Amino acid sequence: ANGCGGEDGESTRVSKRERETMADEGEEGEVGTAPKAPSLAWTDLKLADCEQYLSLTTPDAILKFIADKMKLPDYDTNPRSAVTVDLYLWVLDFAKQSGFSCEKMSALFTILKQTHEYAIGAPPPPPPP
Repeated sequence: ANGCGGEDGESTRVSKRERETMADEGEEGEVGTAPKAPSLAWTDLKLADCEQYLSLTTPDAILKFIADKMKLPDYDTNPRSAVTVDLYLWVLDFAKQSGFSCEKMSALFTILKQTHEYAIGAPPPPPPP
Protein backbone atom coordinates (compact mmCIF):
# COMPACT_ATOMS: atom_id res chain seq x y z
CA ALA A 1 0.00 0.00 0.00
CA ASN A 2 1.18 3.52 -0.71
CA GLY A 3 -0.27 5.13 2.42
CA CYS A 4 -2.65 7.31 0.43
CA GLY A 5 -5.65 5.01 0.62
CA GLY A 6 -8.43 4.69 3.14
CA GLU A 7 -8.31 2.56 6.26
CA ASP A 8 -8.94 -0.68 4.33
CA GLY A 9 -6.40 0.12 1.62
CA GLU A 10 -9.13 1.49 -0.67
CA SER A 11 -8.36 4.70 -2.45
CA THR A 12 -9.99 7.81 -1.10
CA ARG A 13 -12.08 10.06 -3.29
CA VAL A 14 -10.65 13.38 -4.30
CA SER A 15 -12.96 16.27 -5.01
CA LYS A 16 -12.77 18.19 -8.27
CA ARG A 17 -11.47 21.23 -6.35
CA GLU A 18 -8.70 19.17 -4.71
CA ARG A 19 -7.80 17.66 -8.10
CA GLU A 20 -7.50 21.14 -9.61
CA THR A 21 -5.36 22.29 -6.68
CA MET A 22 -3.05 19.30 -7.02
CA ALA A 23 -2.46 19.73 -10.75
CA ASP A 24 -0.37 22.50 -12.22
CA GLU A 25 -2.28 25.38 -13.75
CA GLY A 26 -3.28 24.73 -17.32
CA GLU A 27 -2.11 21.13 -17.21
CA GLU A 28 -4.05 17.97 -16.61
CA GLY A 29 -2.20 15.71 -14.25
CA GLU A 30 -2.82 12.57 -12.32
CA VAL A 31 -3.96 13.32 -8.80
CA GLY A 32 -1.02 13.56 -6.43
CA THR A 33 1.63 13.99 -9.13
CA ALA A 34 1.86 17.77 -9.28
CA PRO A 35 1.41 19.33 -5.83
CA LYS A 36 0.55 22.96 -5.70
CA ALA A 37 1.45 24.13 -2.22
CA PRO A 38 0.68 27.64 -1.05
CA SER A 39 3.68 29.93 -0.87
CA LEU A 40 4.54 31.12 2.62
CA ALA A 41 6.74 33.94 1.37
CA TRP A 42 5.50 37.39 2.31
CA THR A 43 3.04 35.99 4.88
CA ASP A 44 4.68 37.52 7.97
CA LEU A 45 7.54 39.49 6.47
CA LYS A 46 6.97 41.54 3.34
CA LEU A 47 9.78 42.47 0.95
CA ALA A 48 10.13 45.91 2.56
CA ASP A 49 10.39 44.25 6.01
CA CYS A 50 13.21 41.97 4.84
CA GLU A 51 15.05 44.85 3.25
CA GLN A 52 14.63 46.91 6.42
CA TYR A 53 15.95 44.04 8.56
CA LEU A 54 18.98 43.61 6.31
CA SER A 55 19.77 47.33 6.60
CA LEU A 56 19.82 47.32 10.42
CA THR A 57 23.25 47.35 12.01
CA THR A 58 22.83 47.54 15.79
CA PRO A 59 21.55 44.75 18.04
CA ASP A 60 19.07 47.12 19.73
CA ALA A 61 17.62 48.20 16.39
CA ILE A 62 17.26 44.57 15.28
CA LEU A 63 15.52 43.55 18.53
CA LYS A 64 13.20 46.54 18.32
CA PHE A 65 12.37 45.74 14.68
CA ILE A 66 11.45 42.13 15.52
CA ALA A 67 9.50 43.06 18.64
CA ASP A 68 7.55 45.77 16.80
CA LYS A 69 6.89 43.66 13.71
CA MET A 70 5.70 40.63 15.71
CA LYS A 71 3.79 42.75 18.27
CA LEU A 72 5.89 41.68 21.26
CA PRO A 73 6.54 45.02 23.00
CA ASP A 74 7.04 43.35 26.39
CA TYR A 75 10.02 41.24 25.28
CA ASP A 76 12.29 42.97 27.80
CA THR A 77 10.05 42.04 30.77
CA ASN A 78 8.12 38.93 29.66
CA PRO A 79 10.25 35.75 29.47
CA ARG A 80 7.92 34.10 26.94
CA SER A 81 8.12 37.11 24.61
CA ALA A 82 11.89 37.29 25.12
CA VAL A 83 12.30 33.66 24.03
CA THR A 84 10.08 34.26 21.00
CA VAL A 85 12.02 37.37 19.95
CA ASP A 86 15.27 35.45 20.41
CA LEU A 87 13.97 32.62 18.21
CA TYR A 88 12.91 35.06 15.48
CA LEU A 89 16.26 36.83 15.75
CA TRP A 90 18.05 33.50 15.34
CA VAL A 91 16.11 32.47 12.23
CA LEU A 92 16.56 35.87 10.56
CA ASP A 93 20.27 35.90 11.37
CA PHE A 94 20.60 32.34 10.02
CA ALA A 95 18.90 33.34 6.77
CA LYS A 96 21.08 36.45 6.47
CA GLN A 97 24.34 34.58 7.18
CA SER A 98 23.31 31.83 4.73
CA GLY A 99 22.75 34.36 1.95
CA PHE A 100 19.04 33.67 1.55
CA SER A 101 17.07 35.88 -0.80
CA CYS A 102 14.36 38.02 0.81
CA GLU A 103 11.73 35.62 -0.50
CA LYS A 104 13.43 32.59 1.06
CA MET A 105 14.06 34.51 4.28
CA SER A 106 10.37 35.41 4.48
CA ALA A 107 9.24 31.84 3.82
CA LEU A 108 11.67 30.37 6.37
CA PHE A 109 10.56 32.92 8.95
CA THR A 110 6.88 32.03 8.44
CA ILE A 111 7.58 28.29 8.63
CA LEU A 112 9.42 28.73 11.92
CA LYS A 113 6.85 31.18 13.30
CA GLN A 114 3.90 28.90 12.51
CA THR A 115 5.75 25.85 13.88
CA HIS A 116 6.58 27.72 17.09
CA GLU A 117 3.00 28.95 17.49
CA TYR A 118 1.73 25.41 17.00
CA ALA A 119 4.21 24.04 19.53
CA ILE A 120 3.20 26.54 22.22
CA GLY A 121 -0.49 26.13 21.52
CA ALA A 122 -1.27 29.40 19.75
CA PRO A 123 -3.86 28.98 17.00
CA PRO A 124 -2.28 28.99 13.53
CA PRO A 125 -3.27 31.71 11.10
CA PRO A 126 -5.49 30.82 8.15
CA PRO A 127 -3.57 29.64 5.08
CA PRO A 128 -2.62 32.32 2.56
CA PRO A 129 -5.00 32.77 -0.37
